[in-house]
Amino acid sequence: MRRGIETGEAEPRVDRPSPNPSRRPALNPPPTRAPDLESRYGSGGTGGGSPRRAFLVTCPTIGYTPPARRVAVSTSLRAYVFLDSLQPQLAAHVGTTSRGFLPVPYVASLFVEIAPGMGIHRLLDSALKATRCQPASMVVERAYGMMEVHHEDKGEVMSAGRAVLESLGVKEEDRLKPKIISNQIIRSVEPTHAQLINRIRFGSMLVPGDSLFILETEPAAYVAFAANEAEKAARVQLIEVQTFGAFGRLYLGGPEAEIDSAAAAALAAIGGIKGREAPAGGGSK
Repeated sequence: MRRGIETGEAEPRVDRPSPNPSRRPALNPPPTRAPDLESRYGSGGTGGGSPRRAFLVTCPTIGYTPPARRVAVSTSLRAYVFLDSLQPQLAAHVGTTSRGFLPVPYVASLFVEIAPGMGIHRLLDSALKATRCQPASMVVERAYGMMEVHHEDKGEVMSAGRAVLESLGVKEEDRLKPKIISNQIIRSVEPTHAQLINRIRFGSMLVPGDSLFILETEPAAYVAFAANEAEKAARVQLIEVQTFGAFGRLYLGGPEAEIDSAAAAALAAIGGIKGREAPAGGGSK
C-alpha cells in the first residue's frame, strides 16, 4: 500500500523542472522570408518578388534563371545538302539505321544540320507542314542536330528546303563550307582488319583483299553527298556512313580501280560545295 493511503496523509508533491519552452519543437514553424528579388537581381519582370519565384531562384536543384539573365541563342546553319536521286545502297543504309519513314531508291532527299541541336525540331516541323515530305531520321546530340526528309517529287523536297531556310532566316549560301578532315585508301585489306570493320558496319561487308576508302568531313551531314556521288560514279560497296556528330565518316570497299574512281568522285563532290568559311578556332557556328 502507498504511504499516503495508510496514514491518511496527502502524498507529498514532487516539483519537477518544466521543459524549456525555447527547446520545444514547433509544430508549424514560420516560413523563411524569401529574399527580395528586386534587390538581388533587379526588377527583370519578376512581378514584385513572389515567394514561388524566390524559391525557384534560390533553390540550386531547380536551376531557374531569372528573365533578366536569359540569353537568346541563335541557330546556325551548318550543312544543307540536297540529293536529287538517292542511290540504292545509301537508301538501304538510311533505312537500316533510321527509325522514321524509310526512303526507297531514287527519291529526292534533303539533309540539314544546325547548331545548337534542339532547334532541329522546329525546322522539321516547318518542313512537314509546308510539304508532303516524310522524315527518315532526326538526331539531336550534344552540340548539333540533323534531319533528313525525302519524297519522290523533287519539287516537294526543294520546297521543304525553302521552308527550313525561311524558318532560319538564311540562304543556302549561308551554310558552312565543308572541310575534308582526312581521306585515305588502303589497298588489299587484311582479313583480320576486314573482320574488325565488319563488326561496326551497317552496310555491306568488306571482303578481305579489296581496297578500302575512308573519308572524314566536317560538318558531318556533307558526307551523305559524298557517299551518293561515289555510288553514282563506281561499282563499290557502301560499308558504313555516319551523317551526324562532330565529323561525318564514310567507308567504301571494292576493287582497286573502282575505289579510285569512287574516291575521286567523293572528293570532287565535297570540294564543289560552296558556303561560308568556318569561324577561326572551330566551334559550333
